[in-house]
Amino acid sequence: MSSKDKRNLPRLSSSTSVDTYVATNNTIRVIFIGNAMMGKTSTIYGLRHCHLEQSSSESTSRHLGRTIGIEIHRMESNSEESSKSPLLLNLWDFAGQHVYHGTHEIFFSPHSLYVVVWNMIQYWMDCVQSSIPGAVILIIVTHDDVVEPDLASERCDFMQKRIIMHEESRCRDLNDRLKSLTQKHQADSTEANRLRFLVRNRPKIKFDSRNGVVNRVSGNLSKLSGFTQLHETIVEIAESLLRTHVGIDLPKVYQSTESLVRRLKEEAPIISFTKFTELLRIEEDIENDMQVVDALHFLADNGELCFFREISEQIGNLSNSWHCGDSEHLLQSLSKEIIFLVPHWLVNALATILRHDLSLRLRGGNEKRFGAKHNLATNCPYISTEEAKILWDRNDYIANGYNAALKRKFILVFSGERYSFLSSLLVRFNVLVPMVQPVRTSNLNESNLVYFLPSLLDDTAAERWEYKKCKAFEATICTTWRLLNFVPPGFFERITGNILRRLWARIDDSFASTDNSNRLQRLKPLQIHCWKRALFLELLLGDDTRVHIFVQIENRDSEECVASEGMVDDEKRLIVSARGPLGSFSVCGELLYKGGLKLALSVIEKVLDGYEGLSFEKEGVCPKCLLYLPSRRLARVWQWQVIRSTIKDGADQLVCDYGHSTDLRLIVGEVTSKRDEASSPVHTLFGKVFCEFKEEVKIPLKKCFGAVVLIALWSEFSSKLVPCGSGFIVDAKRGLIVTAAHCLIDLVENEDGFVDVFSREAATQSAISLGTKSCEGTFNKIFIGILKRKESGDHLTDAIFRYRAEIVEYDSSYRVDACV
Repeated sequence: MSSKDKRNLPRLSSSTSVDTYVATNNTIRVIFIGNAMMGKTSTIYGLRHCHLEQSSSESTSRHLGRTIGIEIHRMESNSEESSKSPLLLNLWDFAGQHVYHGTHEIFFSPHSLYVVVWNMIQYWMDCVQSSIPGAVILIIVTHDDVVEPDLASERCDFMQKRIIMHEESRCRDLNDRLKSLTQKHQADSTEANRLRFLVRNRPKIKFDSRNGVVNRVSGNLSKLSGFTQLHETIVEIAESLLRTHVGIDLPKVYQSTESLVRRLKEEAPIISFTKFTELLRIEEDIENDMQVVDALHFLADNGELCFFREISEQIGNLSNSWHCGDSEHLLQSLSKEIIFLVPHWLVNALATILRHDLSLRLRGGNEKRFGAKHNLATNCPYISTEEAKILWDRNDYIANGYNAALKRKFILVFSGERYSFLSSLLVRFNVLVPMVQPVRTSNLNESNLVYFLPSLLDDTAAERWEYKKCKAFEATICTTWRLLNFVPPGFFERITGNILRRLWARIDDSFASTDNSNRLQRLKPLQIHCWKRALFLELLLGDDTRVHIFVQIENRDSEECVASEGMVDDEKRLIVSARGPLGSFSVCGELLYKGGLKLALSVIEKVLDGYEGLSFEKEGVCPKCLLYLPSRRLARVWQWQVIRSTIKDGADQLVCDYGHSTDLRLIVGEVTSKRDEASSPVHTLFGKVFCEFKEEVKIPLKKCFGAVVLIALWSEFSSKLVPCGSGFIVDAKRGLIVTAAHCLIDLVENEDGFVDVFSREAATQSAISLGTKSCEGTFNKIFIGILKRKESGDHLTDAIFRYRAEIVEYDSSYRVDACV
């Protein structure tokens, strides 16, 4: 055996000897994907009966129903031109309905052939490439018999040229971006390494293996045509492009494992890894369990069974790559692993939950009960553990298979844990997202769990998110990822599911802690609203800090898209926004990040990293552009590499193309700054008042009343004073008073009183603007009221408004909610 052949061996343990190779692999999985009603099932039927192609009288006209989930078929190739042993094809027919798109990649593998059926070919090619970079993809066209031959050829030629041009354009774009990073001395950055990986692992797009044209097959099952050529193309691709998997020599343990699998699947569809290994040791001398793991993964690649290794804590990573360094951790968890001897059993269990009518049954039901129980406003579809068990028990195929495994002791289940392994697996793949009520004990009863179903979200458009500030002491932070060229199916559902999972996990940890010092760090959800392309969260941090988080994905042409001027037509933007208290100058933006924004950003980073074939660029959005510009589409962004370089250089401010200066802490959270705090506005304004006290100073409350004043604005509509807040006298000789900036800054007046200039009420035609700086430089709007004294010297609550005032100083960046 040559060294090259040894490199092509499938995931062998280090202890495997070359003398143990006794078999040759002649099995391959062929996955058919495409939109619903495009002829995938008919194509598989034609392949299996293509020997009847020349004799239409022997074919029977039949109607093939809609595929639910995945259908699996097996056939043996009988190519007369090939001198090799017949090839066994496991044909997987993936349903095209949208509800199943997000779960297809669970069954993808790098050693499969993907057959994409017209139409929306580019979408499905991107779906495969995002999960399995460098996969072999065969393009075919169905229903060839319903279109005139000349017109069909013209359409196929046009489609083929478009696909080739599109792939060449993407390759140029990747190389240009990589060249740009190299010129900026960032050749070793994470982004550059990712681009190199994408350049090296482009999809292997195939048409007909002989003449290079697109394979065309008929849709009429009574007269099959084109399937013999398609069959030969599949065989030739398997023997050429997939030669690292087809035709390689296999160890003896692989053959023993496959033989045992085929015998056991006649008895039950599932078995635990521990029981399977026990039965295998009776027939085969196994040195360690890793040999069995290798064999099971190899059979899973061929489509003989389903076996999933333990997924790491890296959320969103559904790649099937093998890491030898994980072997110790894997062996510790293998006792909990289930081998699905019959893949269709698992597919059926998925289809039972992700059924087309389940969303109608759950809408208005579980989410209302769940929201009422937990004092939470939500529109998300939920299903309880007991309801999932009832659905699986009502399916005779699932229930009978499960009971057969129990009867033969293939699995061990304790009381109340029926289907628990199935629920755990679906949670691992984000099909189900557990939503747990915060408790002060770690003892959770699984029967009380409620699961969120991301795949059943509504496609209703979310309400428009407003980037204009509501109050002077609030801020809006926005971070985006520019998704280049495509978005994988189920992408946003995975983001939603992972964010909610991490959110509830943090809530459980904080409430389970008995340390009262963490009380101010606790998060409590007040509202959770989910859609297909958006997620809204209202969270309570501590006792009184409310943070709103909005995650959305938008096309370039959408009015909701941020900074769309620098995007091209087929790009999309993933936008994460947060609005809440700005905090003091020393902790600028910290409350927003602690209030859930940091959690959401970290989850999205891990989800994006889980897509090896996805190309994206992270960018920070200028918050002042969103605040002041008339359209969010005009906002300017900074590439994340530029932001990192700025932080590395020790700067703490970024300036956008419009000249807006922004504190870096509003963009990235905590930053180690070289700012001299002694020159900060807070120190300059309040200086000795706050900075020179090293110990707590207690001042009687009565002594503070003398410095308190009331502030009112003169109303042009009602011709009277309207109270708007209070303030403190900081320098009586100069007549300087400090008050909250949101009481006076950016206000307009209408018939209902004084409102924020950016609020909806400010849009009335009768509103009178007070200007950007409100009453600055005028004495006809602001009035100061002095509290009257009693004869005893105490102050009353009544005030005499005898002074007029003007604004002489305020923080235009709104980092400090104060004005003088």
